[in-house]
Amino acid sequence: MTAPRSAKLLDMTAEVQLLDDDVVAAFPEYEITTPRLGEGSFKAAFLATSGEESFVLKILLGGDDSGPGEEVVLDQRFIREIQVMAALDSPRIVKLHTPVSTRRIGGSVKVWYGEPHYSGGSLDSVMASRKLSKSEVRDLAFHLLEGLHSLEAAGIVHRDIKPGNICQTGDGGFVLLDLGIAQVLSLDPLTQTGVVSPKTNPYAAPEQFMARGQT
Repeated sequence: MTAPRSAKLLDMTAEVQLLDDDVVAAFPEYEITTPRLGEGSFKAAFLATSGEESFVLKILLGGDDSGPGEEVVLDQRFIREIQVMAALDSPRIVKLHTPVSTRRIGGSVKVWYGEPHYSGGSLDSVMASRKLSKSEVRDLAFHLLEGLHSLEAAGIVHRDIKPGNICQTGDGGFVLLDLGIAQVLSLDPLTQTGVVSPKTNPYAAPEQFMARGQT
C-alpha cells in the first residue's frame, strides 16, 4: 500500500532526542510524572494521570519533521503490536488504554498511545526488592500459562518473555506486556530469511539464535 503524498514514514531507529520537559509541555491535559518510567530501543514510557486515573503513556522514539496535517506512517512491527493488543481479550495480556495518536513533542511528530498502569510494578523491579512468596510463584506460573494459551489460540508467538515484560497488578495477578516483536503466524514474517530473529539474549529460546529458514 502506497503512503499518501502528505505522509512521512516514521523511522523507528531514528535518533531523535526525547526530553522529559517537552513531553510534559506536549500533554497539558495529563499530569506527567518525571523522570520517565523507562526507555527501550523503540519506546519511552511515562506515568500519566487524569483525575484519579493513571495510565502508562508510551511514546515511540522515532520522529520526523512533519508539519501540521501530515500523516505519520507507522512501522509495520508497531502496527502488528497494536493489532494484537486490540484483538486479544485476556486478563493476562496487556490491553490498550488510550488509542494510537500522534502529537508534536519538541521539534518532531511522535506516535503515542496508552497502556494500563499496573501498580505492582514490573517483575524485575519486584524481584530486585524482595523474594516472591510461594503463592506468588504459583500465580505467576498459572497466569503466564493463561496468557500464553491466549496467544497460542490466536496464532501468536511472543518471543520476548522476560521479567521486564511482566507486571504485577494491584491484586497480585500478573500480566504479560510488550508485543513489539511478537510473530503473528498467519502473517508474513517481518524478519527476512537468513536473518536472526529479534530477541533478548538471556531469555530467548534456542531457535531464536538461528537464522530464519534454518529451523
